[in-house]
Amino acid sequence: DFKFNLDRYKYPNRYEEVDYLHHRNEASKYLVELDEKISNEEISLALNDALFPFVRQFANHDREWFDSQTWSNLHSWLENNLESEEFKICMKKYPRWIQE
Repeated sequence: DFKFNLDRYKYPNRYEEVDYLHHRNEASKYLVELDEKISNEEISLALNDALFPFVRQFANHDREWFDSQTWSNLHSWLENNLESEEFKICMKKYPRWIQE
């Protein structure tokens, strides 16, 4: 359900008769649960790696709105992932390749 709603929130023009705010609200229900889960237990590395790209996409679509939500555990979790060495390495920017 989260990915379904994420796609319609992020890309409403790709679908007919889509209310992106409805899909943002539906996806947010999952994030509320995730915020609670993070506060109660450690997330496995595999689950962390699986969830992070999708939560990052959701957050980046409207960062001001995302940051205004009361998901303090989720905000910390996302920030920790964004600041991790692993993420910095895999997202390293390289000069554009030009064929000689």
